[in-house]
Amino acid sequence: IDAGGVRVVDLDKTPDLRPTYRSNGLALPGLREGWFGLANGKRAFVMLTDTSHVVVIPTSDAWLLLSARNSDELAARLRAP
Repeated sequence: IDAGGVRVVDLDKTPDLRPTYRSNGLALPGLREGWFGLANGKRAFVMLTDTSHVVVIPTSDAWLLLSARNSDELAARLRAP
């Protein structure tokens, strides 16, 4: 995990991180789950129910995009040493 790159974003305001195509997963109204390609060309494992508070976790291989009830707290804990 690249702890320095962990952040919380609103995908409506950060279009380069939007999942654009599903390579292996599920996309239903209100739910995206599985492997997706992002608009910035990166590959990500996505578990989203709310796109306004998404925790972005970059790793050396792929990124994680997660919806979390306490997204700011989760991001702070991941950034902590």
